[in-house]
Amino acid sequence: MNDWLDKEDFVPFASENLGEEVHVHHCKQGRNNDRLYIKRETNGDIIAYCHHCGARGIHRESGTRNIHTKRLLSHHEAKDSSGALALPKDIEFNINKWPVDARVWPMKYGITEDELNANRVGYSERSGGIVLPTFDAKGILSAFSVRFDKNGIERFKKYTGRSPAKYRTYRAKNVTGFNRLFVADKAHGTSIIGSKLVAVLVEDVLSAIKVSRIAEGIALQGTGIDDEAVFTLAKKYDIIFIWLDNDNNQVKKSQSKLIKRLQLYNRNINIIYTDRDPKEFTTKEIENILINASKRLK
Repeated sequence: MNDWLDKEDFVPFASENLGEEVHVHHCKQGRNNDRLYIKRETNGDIIAYCHHCGARGIHRESGTRNIHTKRLLSHHEAKDSSGALALPKDIEFNINKWPVDARVWPMKYGITEDELNANRVGYSERSGGIVLPTFDAKGILSAFSVRFDKNGIERFKKYTGRSPAKYRTYRAKNVTGFNRLFVADKAHGTSIIGSKLVAVLVEDVLSAIKVSRIAEGIALQGTGIDDEAVFTLAKKYDIIFIWLDNDNNQVKKSQSKLIKRLQLYNRNINIIYTDRDPKEFTTKEIENILINASKRLK
């Protein structure tokens, strides 16, 4: 693969908001993972870098009028009056008011309305899909992802001529450590396996919500875990399971590196191998998988 990306590979996916970064799928090595990072700088330039294959790109913005328009969009779309990251203004939390195509997605995995409400999952027509927010320990919004629904995809294709990645992610600046991770709210309570506090690291928000019925569900959402987060996880939980995409060789390598880092502080850590995402299992199946996995720990 060439070291430099074609403009068409990253410019259509860039956020209109100055200073915002989005993550999209790019190369074969990153299959099922959004590891092409695309950022629109404060001057309007767009830079891109794939954390799998190393390809990169830059697009110089031109035209002061265009920059001024983007600054206005940046203020209205993803920031509140104080400049902090904010959820879309048209977000709708009542699932009964969502388009049918959007409602079907969480329902097919058995995610309940109570669980969606507890985790502040909403729908934004303007943003093009389901909004999945992440809040830090103080309840402050640290990030949110938009999963495009059918209507959102059609609008994106009409505007760019290309299909979008499934997700578009917005992150607050200067957020580090555990606050970058999505921790599912336990709408129905959490059972502790063998009186131990158990955390399960998964890839996506719905899997984290599903797992939270049994243990603490934490979604990485493609986020690299810094040393601060590793230390917090290892010290906060008695047992940690890493349950990611086991069909992806790159993810397998990342899992191996992560477990070694976590084991510097906590030995009760292991990887769960399945052929499906956690959200695709029933609650009972998840419980049995976690119990069996806990028996394998030393």
